[in-house]
Amino acid sequence: VLEKGREILVRIHPAPQAKEEGESPYTGSKISLDFKEIDVQNALRIIAEISQLNIILSDSVSGTLTMRLVDVPWDQALELILEAKGLGRVKQGNVLRIAPLAEIQTTAQARLQARQSARQLEPFITELIPVSFADGNDLRTLLMEGDQQHGTRLVSTAGTVSLDKRTNTLIVKDTAENVAKIRDMVQKLDKPIPQ
Repeated sequence: VLEKGREILVRIHPAPQAKEEGESPYTGSKISLDFKEIDVQNALRIIAEISQLNIILSDSVSGTLTMRLVDVPWDQALELILEAKGLGRVKQGNVLRIAPLAEIQTTAQARLQARQSARQLEPFITELIPVSFADGNDLRTLLMEGDQQHGTRLVSTAGTVSLDKRTNTLIVKDTAENVAKIRDMVQKLDKPIPQ
């Protein structure tokens, strides 16, 4: 409230509206669908037309579906159809790929294995990393420990870290990407102990 002479200025800000409990997470425009034994592919094509999504269906998407949906957001209708037929979706850019869940999981595992194979085929390099303040053996142990699956191990399964005790230097043999990560970690850990 501001009072200026004979004028009073009152600023009113709308209160933030809290989401009601049970408010739908779906945002698509509402549609009504009433079909008896419609082909699943045709039902998904209808959803694609309404939503203006680019959809690619796997050849293994098949079967029929009976449904009656009244004033349901199209994204909820899509999710219900996918759940009813055991299908999953993967969004790649502006394209939605729909396939059986098992097929999607198999594809994801194959991609992961391909990435891991590509990493294993990378050429190894050897780099000497001098250690000034820390115990080189402790750093070596720290770098070699960890869990490869959860990403806490910096050295790859085929990589090695040796220690030259005479010069307190780590000898790292691994991919260029891993060697860079190891070098950064050693720089962060190789600090003098506060007096």
